Amino acid sequence: MQKIFSYSNTMILLLLVLCAAVFYLTGEMSSGAELFPRITAFGLAFFGIVELILSLSRKDSMEKPIKKENNQHLVRKSVLYMLVFFLLVIFFFLCFPLIGFEVSAIGFMLIAMVLLGGRKTLRLWPVAILIPLLLVLVFRGGLDVRLPTLFF
Repeated sequence: MQKIFSYSNTMILLLLVLCAAVFYLTGEMSSGAELFPRITAFGLAFFGIVELILSLSRKDSMEKPIKKENNQHLVRKSVLYMLVFFLLVIFFFLCFPLIGFEVSAIGFMLIAMVLLGGRKTLRLWPVAILIPLLLVLVFRGGLDVRLPTLFF
């Protein structure tokens, strides 16, 4: 019974409660406006339930003690990456209204790919271009949401 109330399972249960709250809180919205948050909440709830089932079905996760390593270099490197990524997100939101979504999102994706995956991820540079353009197509074309653009 102790296994059910582990930290990760508790977080998954809180996520499921949040997903249920999304359905309740979007009840007053129009049918078009409620669609995106409800689809997102449903997807998160589905994967949360799958992860919860997998977590509870693992027999050896509580039997083996976790080996703790005190590696200060790794901790400092992780904190530095988190700080740089946090500053990158702030820079993205500051540049977003000035240079437009397309340019700032492509730059954000390229820098984030290098930051999270190293220089070898630059071989996947078309992903950094296609995902923001797909988002523009969905939000501007499909959902008729106004996004800042470089070309006034």
